[in-house]
Amino acid sequence: MADPAHRVNARELGGGALLDLGIYPISFAAHLFGTPETIQASTRFQAGGADAQVATIFQYADGLDPR
Repeated sequence: MADPAHRVNARELGGGALLDLGIYPISFAAHLFGTPETIQASTRFQAGGADAQVATIFQYADGLDPR
């Protein structure tokens, strides 16, 4: 979304890719597999400071790697 005033792009309003849509697959993975032992994440930010893209890798103590 190109509008910098839209809530998805406003960091102070909880905007960003992770809070807008990314929380759903994270919640699903946590429900299926439990709490990961480690999480690796990287992000790309928009000019206004909200995240535009987030990538995560969850690693589990039992070796489960749901990639």
